[in-house]
Amino acid sequence: MTIDLELMAVLKDIVADWADPKNQFLITANYYDQLPQGREGERWYIAHIWISQESAHNVTLTDEGLICDVHLNRHDYSLVSRILLPFDQIWNVQRVTGSLEPTPSLYYRVDKMNLHRPGDDT
Repeated sequence: MTIDLELMAVLKDIVADWADPKNQFLITANYYDQLPQGREGERWYIAHIWISQESAHNVTLTDEGLICDVHLNRHDYSLVSRILLPFDQIWNVQRVTGSLEPTPSLYYRVDKMNLHRPGDDT
């Protein structure tokens, strides 16, 4: 796998900045993988993951991608899921400011956007 240096720089900044309550990020990827025991290999397509002090914990970078614990169940905020966002699947990263004005992407690669699941007709 080729390392995308631009993406790595942006993700390193997020890992360094996410604990500050004023910093919030939206990461968009083609999919994320579930990592909790009993759910390994479960893949969820069209991933929009909110990274903030309240929504994500244990945000780390690994050889495979960004791993974090997130609250995915809006009906039970106490449930936490460990997920992996593979580097090669991340195509958009934005800082969220709370303003109604759209924020420019910190990282954007439309060529990495692939919304087809394995087995889908192309």
